[in-house]
Amino acid sequence: MNIGDASALSGVSAKMIRYYEQTGLIPLAARTASGYRNYADADVHMLRFIARSRDLGFPISEITDLLDLWRNTDRRSADVKALAQARIQDLRHKITHLQDMADTLETLSLDLLKRQGFRVEDHHLTTRGEVDAFKEQHDVQTTPQTFIGGQRIGGYDDLRRHFGKTVRDKTATTYRPVIALFAMAAAMALATSWAAFGQLFTVAAAEWFVAFAMCLLALQKLKDVDSFATMFLNYDLLAQRWVRYGYVYPFAEGLAGVLMVAGALMWLSIPVALFIGTIGAVSVYKAVYIDKREIKCACVGGDSNVPLGFVSLTENLMMIAMAIWMLIKVTMLGH
Repeated sequence: MNIGDASALSGVSAKMIRYYEQTGLIPLAARTASGYRNYADADVHMLRFIARSRDLGFPISEITDLLDLWRNTDRRSADVKALAQARIQDLRHKITHLQDMADTLETLSLDLLKRQGFRVEDHHLTTRGEVDAFKEQHDVQTTPQTFIGGQRIGGYDDLRRHFGKTVRDKTATTYRPVIALFAMAAAMALATSWAAFGQLFTVAAAEWFVAFAMCLLALQKLKDVDSFATMFLNYDLLAQRWVRYGYVYPFAEGLAGVLMVAGALMWLSIPVALFIGTIGAVSVYKAVYIDKREIKCACVGGDSNVPLGFVSLTENLMMIAMAIWMLIKVTMLGH
């Protein structure tokens, strides 16, 4: 069967099937005489297994281990059990985290009601059975829920809307993370300049600003390298040809940033910054200004809602400019 049929039967998109092949998660598909991918029933079963594992929250690294165990006819049940128990423990942590979030939303709702002048009666649901019964009775998916005068208002966001307050759209594109990151980099650079020279505005402060920004951007990407690499693959020209580049990039950016902060090993930091900055700038320019694509930027990590465009282009141009400036310092100014 072709990739479209395999995608329809497995529930995995054709794009993700190609991605799994490129990363080595699944073997390369067999090819027909005319060069088209040809998938067998076993491949579909494997793709379903991966999709189910992803639904259960297994990261790619653990899915790789599970696939190795699945293919290994001599596997020990204890190995599979160990992975499953680790996932169960992780799910328990997530349940605790979700409960903490619910408690936080309840506290915020109580505070908002009191600030609006309401006297609050708080009815705690103490058991899982009570929670499930409450959800079924009121046809809701989450708790806590707020009632005013016997009328259900909803959760915390609904309560804010009820009182005419703004509610941030969590899916909307925003530049806030980038603005905060660059502002922090600038503050750190000025503080370092003051500590070193007793002056805020120096050439070194400008250099440190770029270097600190590179380090902070790398840190954001390293929080979840898998998510970053997946989003990066959408537009970076080199990552689309060599998938592992998406995993190398944040380490390379962080390394160049740290070395530039220290002013050490310029023979390494300059070509690294120049290389990743140039490829990044060309990739962003092509995606945004030539192909006219509207996609999210991976510049501050794979979970961001920052739109791809001027900000990401600026990040890459800053790296290029910093590399060129450092090269001039080393070769012409002798610093």
